[in-house]
Amino acid sequence: MKQKFDVIGMSCSACVANVDKAVRKVDGVIECNVNLLSNSMNVTYDENKVNDEKIIKAVVGAGYKAKIKTDLKVKNKIEYKWMIIRLIVSFVFLIPLFYLSMGDMFGWPIPGFLTGLDNCVTYFIVLLILTIPILIINGKFFIKGYKGLIKLSPNMDTLVAIGSTASFIYATISFILGCVYAKNGDARASEYLQNKYFDSSAMILTLVTLGKLFESRAKGKTTASIDKLVQLIPETATVLINEEEKIIKIENVQNGDLVVVKAGSRVPVDGVIIRGEASVDTSSMTGESIPVYVSKDDKVISSSLVMNGNIVIKASSAGTDSSMQKLINLVSEAADSKAPISRIADRVSKVFVPIVMMISIITFLIWWLIFKDIASAFKYGISVLVISCPCALGLATPVAIMVSVGKGASFGIVSKSAEAIEVASSIDTIILDKTGTITKGEPEVALIKTYNGTNEKELIDIAYSLENGMVHPLSNAITNFAIKKNASCLEVSEYEYLGGKGIKGRINSDIYYVGNLKFASSVTNISEEFNNDINKLSEEGQTPLIFVKNDIIIGVISVIDEIKESSIQAVNEFKNLGIHVIMATGDNKRTANAIGRCVGIDDVRDSVLPDDKKNIVNEYQNLGKKVAMIGDGINDSLALVNSDLGIAIGAGSDIAIDYADIILMRSDLLDAVNAIRLARRTLKIIKINLFWAFFYNVICIPIACGALSSLGITLNPMIASLAMSCSSVFVVLTALTINRFKVIK
Repeated sequence: MKQKFDVIGMSCSACVANVDKAVRKVDGVIECNVNLLSNSMNVTYDENKVNDEKIIKAVVGAGYKAKIKTDLKVKNKIEYKWMIIRLIVSFVFLIPLFYLSMGDMFGWPIPGFLTGLDNCVTYFIVLLILTIPILIINGKFFIKGYKGLIKLSPNMDTLVAIGSTASFIYATISFILGCVYAKNGDARASEYLQNKYFDSSAMILTLVTLGKLFESRAKGKTTASIDKLVQLIPETATVLINEEEKIIKIENVQNGDLVVVKAGSRVPVDGVIIRGEASVDTSSMTGESIPVYVSKDDKVISSSLVMNGNIVIKASSAGTDSSMQKLINLVSEAADSKAPISRIADRVSKVFVPIVMMISIITFLIWWLIFKDIASAFKYGISVLVISCPCALGLATPVAIMVSVGKGASFGIVSKSAEAIEVASSIDTIILDKTGTITKGEPEVALIKTYNGTNEKELIDIAYSLENGMVHPLSNAITNFAIKKNASCLEVSEYEYLGGKGIKGRINSDIYYVGNLKFASSVTNISEEFNNDINKLSEEGQTPLIFVKNDIIIGVISVIDEIKESSIQAVNEFKNLGIHVIMATGDNKRTANAIGRCVGIDDVRDSVLPDDKKNIVNEYQNLGKKVAMIGDGINDSLALVNSDLGIAIGAGSDIAIDYADIILMRSDLLDAVNAIRLARRTLKIIKINLFWAFFYNVICIPIACGALSSLGITLNPMIASLAMSCSSVFVVLTALTINRFKVIK
């Protein structure tokens, strides 16, 4: 059982680690993926041992909230607006607070009733009045932070809460003592009244909120591509009920309903046209910009735009079964999944916050007990707390994955998981199926030649009878040709498909065989002249099928499958990426080599069966290579499953698509090149983000501790909180550069 949950209250990678740990402890949970970016959690569990309620209870026990996945768009908008209100209120009070706290340092004029030791109480009260509203309106940091601390699951909010609280308490105690000393004429009054950390307490909260606002805004852009896909599905559909048009919600459309789609509207469901004709733009699914003409009995897919004309379709896949909805689900699941590289950040996050708290305490004690400087002890101890940023660690991988998945989907590349993207980035060997991958997959009859007294009409009838009903591109070519020639379909008995070799069947009293030269050689004698004729056709890139009656050759039907225009360019681009390219085909050696030469592939494997393709995959894996298999047919599924990365041509079989890790919606080999280029770009960004997140803390924490204070290099809590916020925003903005990725066309 798989279930998606919304997790409320996460703010950093430590939160992710806490939720993940709590859920995995539940008996019956098999897998758990928590995503900070989307605040979601995907859980796979044994429903005989655990249910949704127990999983939610585990999340609550860790200090967070959870519920079954829903559309959070409205909720996110409300939270975003509330964040803006918090920020405005915070700055309204922070600006005068900062002015009064720092004014004497910069020589700014301060009202007379707030200056001097005689007015210290008034000054203290004014600072409190300006500070407390900021603490109250940003109270969520304290609630979530201390809740995590109580449950021994500290997070970023814990660091912020402790830092702000310590600043406020230290400033309050200092001012109370300062005012008491001033009243008694004690000279120590001025020293204590200099510890004006109210502005630090308020500034920490305000700057972190500002960083969260920028982060939220940037994170919103990461889902833009996915949101565009969702917008392609109409909210309503026009259905025919007793020949009367009625508008209903899209979720209420059922399979079998008659749906009316007019010019300028998008097709709401998958279906078959039963009436009308139109030009349809399918670019949203296939990436093909040229409209396609469709008429009765043609299939149309959801999200296609009817350019002109009106059609009535019979719904075949409505609601969650529609092509576009399946695509959106695949993209969303991939965006919510975790790449193996993220485990580095996960492991660090589990111990990061406790270590930071320990460093903060040690820093405080060193400056207080050894250097006897209580003011510096508080300043540096608090700076360590607020500069440390588990947020950047938690966002480093998911934001890049989210942007990459959305970007790929926008031009027809669908990655099923984050792991697929990471594996794609390391591919160094690619095995290509020929038919439908390198070639168009739409073979046509190029030549018919008869032997031993057989006439052409008789050969076509026999070919039609044997090939009719076979699901294979070569069979389809012969069947379509025979239908155009008005061929007769004869009764076939004792029919047998000899996987990957040929066909055997009885017509009347004669046994017929059809297959390649090797197969024909096993049932009859092949003359040298005939052998040369067949080889010549193969060298021209044709696939000759030999027809044998009992043990006599009666004819040859040669089929040719044109190479896709982009295949030659794609193979060249693979080589430019340093990838070794192999072509695996069931064709004979001469035909295979002819195709290989044409597209620039040197490593050609001919006469291969499905098991052979899998063996080729294993052969290169045993050499330590990362192998991708690209195919479109049922016979490719075994190799797709066994390869490190399975890439399915979108127009291929459902089985190939189900077994693949990446789907190319446009059925264009160049998109496989783009998929690998995009994956490499994504992994590069992830590594940059992880490096920055680690490097930032390695450099900034020692500075925050005061290690370089002798050189005059220090960080006060306000600057530290600003740096922490900027680091998270930097990670998100770096991930957004993936949107500038340019595809090769």
